Amino acid sequence: MNYENELRTIFPSANINFTERMKIVEAHFEISGEQLPPFDDIATFLSVLPMRDEGKISLKDECDRVIQITKQTDPVDLKYENLRNEIKEDIIGVDVEITKSIFDGRFSVYKYDSFVKDIEDLSLQDIMSAFSLLLSGQNQIWFEVFDKEDVFWATSTMVFSSEKTRGDREPIDRTLLLDNCRSVSFFYNTSDLQILPDDFHLEIKNSEEVLNDIFECIETILALIYISSSSYIGENRLKLQISGQRSLEFNYTLDNIGYNPEIFKIYHWIFTDGNVVDKAAIARNILCLHCKFSELRKIDDKTFSSIQSNFNLYLKNNVNQYLELKNCVANYIAEVVTKTGEYTISLLGKLKTNLVTICGFLFTVILANIVSEQPLENIFTKDITVLCEIILLGSFVYMLISVFEIYYQRRKMKESYFYLKKNYEDVFSTEELNEIFGNDKMFYDAQNSVKKGIIAFSIIWSVLIVVAFFVVEELSAAPFLLK
Repeated sequence: MNYENELRTIFPSANINFTERMKIVEAHFEISGEQLPPFDDIATFLSVLPMRDEGKISLKDECDRVIQITKQTDPVDLKYENLRNEIKEDIIGVDVEITKSIFDGRFSVYKYDSFVKDIEDLSLQDIMSAFSLLLSGQNQIWFEVFDKEDVFWATSTMVFSSEKTRGDREPIDRTLLLDNCRSVSFFYNTSDLQILPDDFHLEIKNSEEVLNDIFECIETILALIYISSSSYIGENRLKLQISGQRSLEFNYTLDNIGYNPEIFKIYHWIFTDGNVVDKAAIARNILCLHCKFSELRKIDDKTFSSIQSNFNLYLKNNVNQYLELKNCVANYIAEVVTKTGEYTISLLGKLKTNLVTICGFLFTVILANIVSEQPLENIFTKDITVLCEIILLGSFVYMLISVFEIYYQRRKMKESYFYLKKNYEDVFSTEELNEIFGNDKMFYDAQNSVKKGIIAFSIIWSVLIVVAFFVVEELSAAPFLLK
């Protein structure tokens, strides 16, 4: 809907001066009292304004009496018709004021040419301040143009279009991007100018749009700010400092910076994916070298290519170190799993050693009996029985000590494993740690295998001791339990 035409329809004889600034629409004109329209016409005009905007029409007669009509005005209370009859002969000054606001990411533009003209008349610093206020707390704004149907152009965060030409666009996370920029760049005016180069980067361009040059210039200014180490805007000037292998300072008038797409490419590369701290440091080192004898605002595509090449070399070195580190961790994990598995084998070895010891003792007893005066008679005498049972009891105690030792070693290995994992939390991400350590599956499998092995061999060992004890008692000439 063209609201200016609607207003002229209500006041057909008036010479209406309809203008629009960033957040205010105003119309001023004079009519005779007898030309005042019915209240319903005025009320209808105000009611069809977007709900997010507030409209107000003020009527002022020759006696400086002022009547204000808004969406909420009650015609009964106002007694508008009586007023029309009283001031028929007067000249009435009419002021129309529409206060615009943002709701649901939409912002009204009632008279596009006037809105654009108001922006053109501002300084670059004031334009940035105005859009910073609009974009505060917003990821994207749709500037809804009412008086033109052929307007359609857009940046990463702003769309200028009518309802008929509107295109849905995926918004960016401005808050996250601003935080990333602040993490590596100190911008002195950041509290007043919370805007990004992306806000002014034209993604859908209209070649006839008069704001193209202004937006492109601001894009370059903001990109310069965030690729620099520190920056300041004041009195229409931009001061920059880049600290790399050396420190460089630049001082520009905002109007003389101009548009350089290579600067936005560097900015976008730094703050898109990856480690912004490392990328910013590398970019600034290269900029210090390339701008030693040339202007920062005039860098060419060779600078960006050099930055990318150096970053690739940096990544290559880091990848080699990264792979070496991963291999070391993987080897340690394999070593832990192997050692954990060896605990079960060690218990089996101790069981075998214990059996050999007992069998050796029995063989010695039998051999001694063979060479005695009464061979193979009463081998298990009272003394031999006591000695055998003491040895079997010692075997059981030895088994308990061995099991305790293995459980202790198993617990210390587990502590060592998780201590190592914790130490690498600052080196690898959580996902990388889970991948390298295999979600601890190998470790826990080995631990469970050891636990099952300990239980199994402990049962076998205990059963053998009990069986041996009863055999000795059965064969003994002087048993203690089976008398």
